[in-house]
Amino acid sequence: MEVPAAGMGSLGPERALANPGVAPPANLPATMGRNAPVGDSVAALLGELSQSDLTRLLAILETLPRSADDARLGELLRAAADAAAAQNSGRALDLLRQFASLDPARAETLVSAPALQSIRPGVEELLGQLTAAARLHAEGRIEEAAQKVETATVKEASAG
Repeated sequence: MEVPAAGMGSLGPERALANPGVAPPANLPATMGRNAPVGDSVAALLGELSQSDLTRLLAILETLPRSADDARLGELLRAAADAAAAQNSGRALDLLRQFASLDPARAETLVSAPALQSIRPGVEELLGQLTAAARLHAEGRIEEAAQKVETATVKEASAG
């Protein structure tokens, strides 16, 4: 399962203009704009946000358009159901793997999809594998971030 790289992407003060109902947090650090220094870390930025700011950030992220992804997800699910009905479980599971890479949160619903009941054990196994892989990847990223934060803290302490 591919996990997108961390970064601001289209998020920033201008993103709120595309979502007029969701205002960006008023106290965003200046480093979150387009001119952010190269060395800034996500952990440092998130550490400066309050719980309400994080909630607003999640609201902005959730309002991103998904219509193209939704159409692709629907195509993948229909094709997987057709493959399962044709007793081609390998093809169905491959399509479901693609589905999960596009929308990991919705992948959990695949186990209960009526059209996939004939391959449910395979779907459960696939989701277990993807979950384990995602967990390992996330743990690695967290460890990497923790090391960077520790390095930055040591540098700050020695400079100060």
